[in-house]
Amino acid sequence: LEFRRVLFRSNARVGPMSDGQSAARARLALMVLAVSVVFALVARGIAESLTVFLLPLEDDFQVSRAAVTAIFSASIIASGLGGPWIGLMLDRLGPRTIYVGGLGLLAAACFLASEASAVWQLVVVLGLGFGLSSASLGIAGQTPMIRRWFPERTGTAIGVIGSATGLGILVFAPLAEFLIQLYGWRGTYQVFAVLVGVLTVIAFALPWRRLEAGLSGEEPIHRESDPASLAEVICDPILWGIFAAYLLTAVGSLMVQPQLAAYFVDVGYTPLAAATWIGVGGIAGCAGMIAFGWLGDRLGVPTAVALSYVLTISGILALAAMTWTSAAWLMPIYALTFAASLGSRGPLVMSMASRRWRGGVLGRVTGILLAAIGVEGGVGASLGGLRSAEHTSELR
Repeated sequence: LEFRRVLFRSNARVGPMSDGQSAARARLALMVLAVSVVFALVARGIAESLTVFLLPLEDDFQVSRAAVTAIFSASIIASGLGGPWIGLMLDRLGPRTIYVGGLGLLAAACFLASEASAVWQLVVVLGLGFGLSSASLGIAGQTPMIRRWFPERTGTAIGVIGSATGLGILVFAPLAEFLIQLYGWRGTYQVFAVLVGVLTVIAFALPWRRLEAGLSGEEPIHRESDPASLAEVICDPILWGIFAAYLLTAVGSLMVQPQLAAYFVDVGYTPLAAATWIGVGGIAGCAGMIAFGWLGDRLGVPTAVALSYVLTISGILALAAMTWTSAAWLMPIYALTFAASLGSRGPLVMSMASRRWRGGVLGRVTGILLAAIGVEGGVGASLGGLRSAEHTSELR
């Protein structure tokens, strides 16, 4: 009852409904949210489990760590640069084509990776497969349909989907390690290909016409009329203001996040403590996405974004203080501030976009915003790695 009350609050388009109709709509809404979480969990979980494959790939191909980690950069850039095109196809073809296609692409990438004979083939296959499937199945690709089912709680729902990234790592990283011990890295990717292939068939069979209709039984997304043309949206300075804020925040965070494990050890913490608190930070990040999405719905997106910036800056100050003292109490501050707010802007940005731009143009808007991730992958990680190398040289 509480779920139905929150879900349908102030939604004038739905009109009066009986208890039976309300319960049926609530079940469909939960189905949409559950499907979205599973899609994001599988896509991001398999992509992020690549860290478990690093050593087996190095040993098999006899290459450097840098050569293997190029797969990460390729996937981030492919996700960002492919975002606008995924958004365009979402607006034109609808969610069924994009989601089923994204799963099929992920299954094909895992199978082709198992047959690779050189690292550059993995960079191409996994980079494109992981990147484009993440763009299709992540929060950017799912925002248009989620907005139809959770018009008053879009931020909270998107936050739940965003938290699936962390859950995916918790599921697929240990699973990948277990399978590698049994079948090797090639066999593991074959198992992943079969798993995603089965999920693709299930996704194809879902009742997409009902899922696309939303609470008020709207036209399918690819037939929905646009209140503004794409040209008007692109000329809107608010779009590029949001894009710039998303980009700069992501670059700043990515300069810090990949270096944390080494940084904690450099400033005096034990490797075990570093790994433990990074894990705690991952859990805090999952909770933070949901919490900030909820705050965006309750207090407004600008207020939630401002609060997230306050926590991020506080976390960076705590990280900086570790250069003077490796006090144990600084680690919880890092987890509750920097880590908890690290991924919070993604759901908030997509929620803001869904409120300002409606109609069939929304997929292209979220795709354009996702392109910030591509620039982030090329700039933030490189700057962070460069500064880390300089810091290591200074320590030596």
